[in-house]
Order: sequence, then C-alpha cells, then structure tokens
Amino acid sequence: MASCLQAVMKPTSKKVPTLRAAAIEGLPELLRRKGVSMDAVLKEAQVSPAIFSSPDNRLSFQDMARVLDASVNATRCDTIGIELSQIQSPKAIGKISYLIHSAETLAESLECGKRYYALHQEDAVIDFFVSGGSVTVTYDQFDQSILMHRQDVELTVALLVKAFKVCLGDSLLTPTSVHFRHPPPRSEAAVRQFFGCPVHFSDYFDGVKFPSALLNKRIVSADKMLFRILEQHCEEHLITTSHEADLVDRVRKLIVSGLKGGSATIERVSAELTLTARTLQRRLADEGVTFNELFDDTRKHLSCIYIRDERIHLAEMAYLLGYADLPSFHRAFKRWHGITPQQMRGALEVSAEPVNGTFGPGGSPSGQSRSAR
Repeated sequence: MASCLQAVMKPTSKKVPTLRAAAIEGLPELLRRKGVSMDAVLKEAQVSPAIFSSPDNRLSFQDMARVLDASVNATRCDTIGIELSQIQSPKAIGKISYLIHSAETLAESLECGKRYYALHQEDAVIDFFVSGGSVTVTYDQFDQSILMHRQDVELTVALLVKAFKVCLGDSLLTPTSVHFRHPPPRSEAAVRQFFGCPVHFSDYFDGVKFPSALLNKRIVSADKMLFRILEQHCEEHLITTSHEADLVDRVRKLIVSGLKGGSATIERVSAELTLTARTLQRRLADEGVTFNELFDDTRKHLSCIYIRDERIHLAEMAYLLGYADLPSFHRAFKRWHGITPQQMRGALEVSAEPVNGTFGPGGSPSGQSRSAR
C-alpha cells in the first residue's frame, strides 16, 4: 500500500500550473453586489492584486482556488462558481473564444476547445466523445496539489453550457444532464435549479451531456476566413508554449486525456505534439524513458487516485484507465501494487488517510476536505 500512497503524493509536473487572470473575470462585480470587497478577498487569499492588472497575466491554479474559497467565506455563498459564470463574458478565455465562435459547426468548435484550451489554463483538458445519441464534454485539471475543487468545476461546467448556448444562438438550450465528481453540496437544490436538467453528483467525471445531433449545427457567428486566421495564430502559440514545457509531462497529460476514449496511443499522442511516432520515441529516449513505460506508469499513478475514491466502481475504474475488461485491470493492478483493488480499498478504509486534495468550501456535506475510504 505504501507504493500507492507515495504515487498519489508524487507530483506529475515540475512547474506550478497557471491560468490566465481572466479566469475570474467578473468576480469583483459579483462580490460588490454581495457587499464584499475584492481587496479583502485577495488579502485573505494572500494573492497580489497586481496579477489582475491584465487579463493575460498568469496566476497559479492554487491561487485561483484560494481566491474562490475566500469569496465563499466572505459572502457565505457556496455557489460562487455558478454565479460567476452568469456574469462572466464568454470571451474570458481569450483568443480561443473568438476561434470557437468563428468555427463552422459545433463539432469543429469543440475540437478547437479540446486542442487549444491549454492556452488559457495549463494542466487542464476539455475533451468530448460521442456515444449513442449523446455528446459528453468533460473537464479535467491535473494539479495534484488540489485533487478536486468544487467551485472551479462548477464554474467551468456552467461556462461550457453557456458556450453551447452562445455558439448556437439558443438561450433556452438545456443540457441532457450535468455530472460532477463531488458529492451533493448544501446548495444542491440551487445547483439543480440553475442547470434545469438532471444533475448527477458523486459521478466519475465532471462534465455535461447534450444530444449528439447538435454537433452538426452551424455556429451562428461562423466566419471561415476569420477562423483560419485565428486557428493559425492559436497553433503558433501552442507550438511556442509546448516547446517550453517538459516533454515527458506533456506526453503524460495526453495519455491521461486519451485513456477514456482509447486514443492514448503513441500515434495519436505524437500527432497531437506535431511529431512522428519515431521522433517522439527518440526524444523520450533522450529523457531516459520509453512511451510504453510512461503509459504504464501513468495508469499506475491514476489507479492510486481512483482507488481512494469509493464512488468509482472497479468497472468504471477499468474504463477510465483504458482497459477493455475488468480482469485485465485486476491483473495490472496486482502487478503494480502486489495486492488486488479490493484489498487496497480495504486497507485504505482502515487507514482512513486524507485525500491529497480538496473539494473547496461546501464541496462535501460538512464543507471540509473528504477522507478516503
């Protein structure tokens, strides 16, 4: 069990993930309406006001989480994330917003969001997949110092819903369902009322579902010429920032985002990095690791996170890690940790050690960080 606990604590990135300061655009106004000063909130969060002098300044995800937590504490309102989404401009994510709103169809818009979201928020992934008659759009962030932050998740999912409405020009558009990993908060009724559709808490992913027929709908502000210009600009920016990042870390994140959809292959990952599979293997060898080793190690690391979350059934865990069946996952888990998933869960129940992360204020029924079972 020690190896699993150590893996959970092991950081997946050498640098602190950041996002654009525009991520909390509108918060000063929201706080003002509630009779609270933004300066007071920043003081409690120990975040410098200078960061917000430009929307393109970068702040750490941890700082953003502290600002949202301090806002909850100051206003005694635990739906800050959702309320902020209502007054935040869709253009808060910068150039990506202009790109997705000039795309031809919703499918093309989602592809752009998936590829370029990292320009707005590092160590975060917007992904989507189609199953049956539904398109599922998911949000993941990989800052292991904050395993789960309720306000951030609810803000992001609410903004995803808003983006669908704006792109399709339908203010009355309602999701098929909304899904959250965190348990029902004290304000559960308000959250359900806001989304106006079935909301599933304690689920195994954060995201939203819509009818897949919407994917072929034309974006109301589609502009082919503008789209090409913006896409080239975003691609150049992505390549520049990608070259500055650690290759092993980037490959690991692409593996994580591709596991659920079965696209975590070296061919797919190398294509995302605009490299050939052979070049990627050579560059990884220079770092002293192979793609297969990274693939296996990433699965092992994620298994340590998922096994501590009792809401994720073992069959779901196998799916999240990209296994075709439960027996294959069982064999891999025992190879990694020397015991079965059931034995690991039993040992964690006895130890009841705290999860390395937080739901944020109001995220659990008590408003405190949850303990693993």
